[in-house]
Amino acid sequence: MFNRKKFAGLASTAAVGLALVGVGTGAQWADSVDAVEDLTTGTADLQIIDAYALSGAPESIVIAADGDSVTFTTPLEDGSFSYIQDVIIQNVGSLPMKAAWYEVDVAGDLELTDNVIMRLNDVRDAADGVNGPASGSHLYKSPGYAMPAGSTTTLWFDFWTDTVLPDAAQGKSMTVTVTFHGVDGDGGTPMLEIPEVRS
Repeated sequence: MFNRKKFAGLASTAAVGLALVGVGTGAQWADSVDAVEDLTTGTADLQIIDAYALSGAPESIVIAADGDSVTFTTPLEDGSFSYIQDVIIQNVGSLPMKAAWYEVDVAGDLELTDNVIMRLNDVRDAADGVNGPASGSHLYKSPGYAMPAGSTTTLWFDFWTDTVLPDAAQGKSMTVTVTFHGVDGDGGTPMLEIPEVRS
């Protein structure tokens, strides 16, 4: 016999049981990913890696321990001479030089600087350079070019006299300093100096 009260009780129990299925303990999974960016600054570093005489015999060639300068010292023992030398510069840093250039400073007695002919060129920019009396090369500045990391260039120097030096040049001295600059994307690098001392 059908009992309406008993059936209603069973129906409500079943409804509660079904509701509890959604409330019971269950598993949860979680995951995450990271985006990490490490920023490291590059280095801007020009160095003189070699220097040598192609002709003529300097008294000394000294490259500084940090590679930032080289000094050639040459006594002028005759009234006429010819002398050629190379200085090799490398961008040993990790940053490309957006611009690299050199400039010339000449100091000394006019009896020498007016009579010593100087030719100076950069093999990476052979179309432009110094050629004439050393005194006329003072404050010369090359137009410049880009210099990638790891690349090298050679500054080529040639000094000579067209005629015998005048008597007034005796006991005189001159110094030619070539400063090679490089600029990366954000600023400047140390300067390289190549002094040429003559007396």
